[in-house]
Amino acid sequence: MFLSALLLTGAVALAPSDPSTTTEPTAPAKSNPATDAGTKDDAKAAPDAPEAGAATSEQPQGSALMRPFEAVVVPTREAVVTQTCDALRTHTTESPASLRCTAWRVEFSSKGKVWGSLEADSLDALQRKRARHLAFVRQYARVFDKAVDSRYEDASDAICDQCDPAVARGRWGEGQTFSGLESARALESARQGLAEFERVFFETHAPGVTEVARLAGERKTASTAKRYAKQLELAAGDLVAWQAQLDQAALLRSEAKVKKVAAAMKSRGNALDKGLAALSKQVSTTVSKAHAGRYTEEGSTAAALPVLEVKFDGAAVTATYKIGEATSVWFEGKVALDGSIAGRSLMAPPEGALSCTEHTEACGYRYIPAIIRFSVRAEPKTEVLELWFQRQTWVRANPFSRAG
Repeated sequence: MFLSALLLTGAVALAPSDPSTTTEPTAPAKSNPATDAGTKDDAKAAPDAPEAGAATSEQPQGSALMRPFEAVVVPTREAVVTQTCDALRTHTTESPASLRCTAWRVEFSSKGKVWGSLEADSLDALQRKRARHLAFVRQYARVFDKAVDSRYEDASDAICDQCDPAVARGRWGEGQTFSGLESARALESARQGLAEFERVFFETHAPGVTEVARLAGERKTASTAKRYAKQLELAAGDLVAWQAQLDQAALLRSEAKVKKVAAAMKSRGNALDKGLAALSKQVSTTVSKAHAGRYTEEGSTAAALPVLEVKFDGAAVTATYKIGEATSVWFEGKVALDGSIAGRSLMAPPEGALSCTEHTEACGYRYIPAIIRFSVRAEPKTEVLELWFQRQTWVRANPFSRAG
């Protein structure tokens, strides 16, 4: 037996984000011709959009959606040098925008030898990339109580590379014994791979560095966290080392050097993914043991008692709303390294009518960011589940609870 979508709509009473605020439950809503056309008692249950007056400017306490690791660039006027194909460098006072550069680069040296570099298409992009990379190196040293990697201390000025690699020099072209075309093709593929590795590193791995350090101090997760932390440290150094190695391979037109870098990227990427998966599994298992199960909706006036069933499948989390035999998935998300649960909920848009009664995107529902948060009431001891949605501001559904 399935209940009307509007019965479930009435069960979603939204409250301000202040957890101390007491909110009166909302009675089941009456039928609305604009959104319930053709709805019968056997329609699938589906949550409606949050009410306009229920929004709050406050954000739910605890971590929300994890964002890529970034750093703010402090505007400064820095020295710029131009470099020719013969590696002749000259300081310039010209505006960076007026220079014709095939690439912008900064190099890092140790004991007089260039061991790493960062490269971008513009000076602004280079500054952002350098700021983000160095911020991660400093943050890693800070959270693990280590000295900042001294290899970054000797950095070059911003380099405007004016050498055009497309200009024919020496033997070049199809059929030439030493044309270098094979290395050029491999180099292009490796550079794309390096850009993708960098994106994944700063979007997926780097944001959790502080939590990895915290987990390295927890008895249950210490060994796994420390192994993953070492991969993070090595990957950060690899990113700049590989760029310098590709620059050298391009200069020598060495396909073998390019393939060596490509193989190293694949190996390090696999190690990072395995490390994160192993640590995530340990965290998710702990969170699942604490919070998996059924929670009863507080203040509900429905004849059948509504529940929210929370299930874990590794790091994946689903929360399904149930009234009798009627069910609807309200939340899909993942467990983060800090134990928080973030994801999305399929909700009706704040404006416009739904085109059909099914709880699907095809009927007009849209996915919006959402999080699940847990807390404990002391008297009587009760575990409380809060489901939050983000539109222009954060809003909260009626809380759910179970005996502690």
